[in-house]
Amino acid sequence: MADSLPPAPEPARAGVPRDHQWRPYGRGLLPVLPDDRAFAWIENHTFDTRTGAPPGVEDEWNVGRASELHATAWRILLIMFRTGLNLQWDILDAEQDRVEFEEPQVKRGTQAYRQGNALRFLRKTGDYFEQERTRVGRTSCVWMWLTDEARALLDYEAGLSDFDWVESDWDRLRELHDPHGIQRCHNLLCLLAARLARGRGFKAELIPEMSADQPQVDLQLTPPDGGEPIYVECESRAPQRYVRRQRKWERLTATQGYCAVITDRPEALEYLSREIRLAYRKPCVGTDLETLIQDPNVPFWPVDDRQNPHYREQINHWRRFKGLPPLDDD
Repeated sequence: MADSLPPAPEPARAGVPRDHQWRPYGRGLLPVLPDDRAFAWIENHTFDTRTGAPPGVEDEWNVGRASELHATAWRILLIMFRTGLNLQWDILDAEQDRVEFEEPQVKRGTQAYRQGNALRFLRKTGDYFEQERTRVGRTSCVWMWLTDEARALLDYEAGLSDFDWVESDWDRLRELHDPHGIQRCHNLLCLLAARLARGRGFKAELIPEMSADQPQVDLQLTPPDGGEPIYVECESRAPQRYVRRQRKWERLTATQGYCAVITDRPEALEYLSREIRLAYRKPCVGTDLETLIQDPNVPFWPVDDRQNPHYREQINHWRRFKGLPPLDDD
């Protein structure tokens, strides 16, 4: 009799409402929500505007309907301003994280309609955010970032200055890595790599500050257990950039004793890991975004030569030369 019972439903993810539990394909895109201090700041400023209500209430909508619509739109802007989130899913999950839902509302998908209306309102009334879309495997990701007009609105309506602003990953990439805006695909690859790493518990920093004798890298990942940081290059398989990649592999090996690479597809990871091992005889640590975003249970580093005895000895030889302790045995 017990065998005929249906399986128990999976528990809801903490902090994410039920109508956002399901993702079409990207099950590996684990939730990343702001901390309590950011939430407290956002809640304190939701209605803290010059007129005492979210902007635009009298102009676009009747007061009864605008109270919820504009509060939602205002919270979206505040979350982007205060948390630095870029992925639309993260922004919308954070916006409704502490909103009290009734079960009938959840079943009707009320929250998705409410947020969709707020986004359409922001697009209609001003140039408050820009967005880009990237596709990894079967998962489509929408990236958003505030414009100067939005920051001016926040300053005018609520007196928020650059002191309150939290720099997003996109802003950091454009400032330090791509000031002319000519590396769109590479920037989106770096954004998703950092986002998936944070979902797995890593501390991720794009374009980290390096010492004078170290090269600039795309990404610094600190493992969840607080081990040594891993310096990573985000790459795609582009044969015409062979010489440029060679210099990257040389610099990475000189910095940490091995190469670490994140690619967009498994085929690119296989190609580049073979290039690093066979063409340059260097250890490699690598992963690809398409695999990570589809399956939350796969290891973050499917390619890890630190576990190979031959390459492990090579890495430890470099570490002894630098006066560092050898790699710990797992």
